[in-house]
Amino acid sequence: MKWTIIRKVVFATVISILSSVCLCNSGFSQTDQRQDAMKALKELANKYYTIPQLSFDITCRYAEENNPTNYLESIDGKFKMSGDKYWYKLDSTEMIGNKDITVMLFKEDQIVYLAKPSRQLQSNNPLAMLDSVFFNNPSLSFSIVESENERKIQVTSANGTYKKVEYDIDKKTGLINKIISMVNAALLYDESIRTHVDGTSNAIVEVLLSNYQFQSFDTSVFDTSNYFRKEGQQYVTAPGYQTFKIFLGSPNL
Repeated sequence: MKWTIIRKVVFATVISILSSVCLCNSGFSQTDQRQDAMKALKELANKYYTIPQLSFDITCRYAEENNPTNYLESIDGKFKMSGDKYWYKLDSTEMIGNKDITVMLFKEDQIVYLAKPSRQLQSNNPLAMLDSVFFNNPSLSFSIVESENERKIQVTSANGTYKKVEYDIDKKTGLINKIISMVNAALLYDESIRTHVDGTSNAIVEVLLSNYQFQSFDTSVFDTSNYFRKEGQQYVTAPGYQTFKIFLGSPNL
């Protein structure tokens, strides 16, 4: 079974066992201050986007809400970013993005997908929800849970695709250890069978971020000529991808 959220990721962005975690554990103190949580999320986003040549590993896995310890599938990947440029590889999909273009490489289907940046494509980035639109959604509620070594920022939605999202942040590094999401289970399946899945059940999606490294790669990884070049008005695949077809997802690209 191939589940669309994980195949496309990220951030994704972009998760542990929400249904069995008690956020009111005696080892934690909790607040319901929306402004404090929003400020912490903005600081978190700023940290990621200001660290040059940041790389980390990603593990994505999911489980049914009623059986959260039984992971049904797990996929590993790598993520590299520097400012507003990013590259990641998850399973057989690669994606790079910048302020001008988004490139998605689907190796199984042998497709190079090109499009202008959009909120829909940015949602494949595990960190994409750390933006102002996310903060300003009035239907969301926020909370912060503190322990000695970790801060948990939880966002809950009364309605929508994501029921809950939790960012587990290492206090020492200020970076994310884990992102936990509760989503409608039907969204994890291919569209062809989605109507046959119970639309009332939820799934737990977990994204683990690890092996952080700084200034650890050559920025040529963000070069779109690795995948294609433009000759006049035509797009041509780069060497190594001659058997791939280019699909344009935006007009006037």
